[in-house]
Amino acid sequence: MASGVVIWAIFGLTTGWFPSFTFFALALITFRLTEINYAFLVVPPLLAIVAMVLLSRSPINRRMAAGVSLSSYYVLVALMYVILGAGEFAVEIALPWIVWAFVLGLGASVIVDKVSAWHYRRQP
Repeated sequence: MASGVVIWAIFGLTTGWFPSFTFFALALITFRLTEINYAFLVVPPLLAIVAMVLLSRSPINRRMAAGVSLSSYYVLVALMYVILGAGEFAVEIALPWIVWAFVLGLGASVIVDKVSAWHYRRQP
């Protein structure tokens, strides 16, 4: 049901029209459209870890490396769609999503830096 709520919210925010949640969730469950493949949950963090490790050895800024590593999975998927010439590829949705993933990585890096600096100041 949680994935049904997420899909309903994404559909509503993307189109601007929020359908009846009861009938929308019923249709998703009936057609088994809410089942998520576990690769969608496992692959992005693993690819982000690998990219972060590789980028940490380069002279790039840590915060930029965090943003690039988090958005690297989505850039890779977008490139695969473009190279294969998939007609159903939605550039209008993919580009803001890639930028959002970059901003989340950058923000997470800033938060970790501030928390670690606060933690080290408190230690005697």
